[in-house]
Amino acid sequence: MKKELKLEVGKSYRNRKGVVVKIISRDPFIIEGFIFFSDEDECYQSNGRYQWEVDHPEDLTDELSPESKEMKKIIIINHLVKREKT
Repeated sequence: MKKELKLEVGKSYRNRKGVVVKIISRDPFIIEGFIFFSDEDECYQSNGRYQWEVDHPEDLTDELSPESKEMKKIIIINHLVKREKT
């Protein structure tokens, strides 16, 4: 049985399509529902679901640790992009 996610602001997750999504904020005025917001302007429930009760390609499925290969690649790419802008 798969462990259920508990989203946290500042952490990164992989969706069903394999895309890495970072949670950047939480609506403090909503207790349940779509309370977490990503860097891609998408909304998620606290368990990572993109829609109610229905599996969707945007559902978040895995939390990525800072040491994961995906996160290391993102850090390197972000560093290179910032360097090019200066």
